[in-house]
Amino acid sequence: MIVELLNSAIEWTIDYLRPEIHPLAKRVKDMGSAAVFLTYINAIVVWIVLLWPSNAVWRRLGDWLVSTG
Repeated sequence: MIVELLNSAIEWTIDYLRPEIHPLAKRVKDMGSAAVFLTYINAIVVWIVLLWPSNAVWRRLGDWLVSTG
């Protein structure tokens, strides 16, 4: 979500500074959009790794909580 806000700020600034169409402005906006896309992909991969049924992360966390409590 933070990356989306940064991308919106970059796009607004580019539109404010250069209202005419410029190839570099388009490239900057495309790179901001790519950063948002990669952030979403990263979030999905992290959730898949954490929620995968055979993943031992939750089991180890539970064992650790039981042993310390």
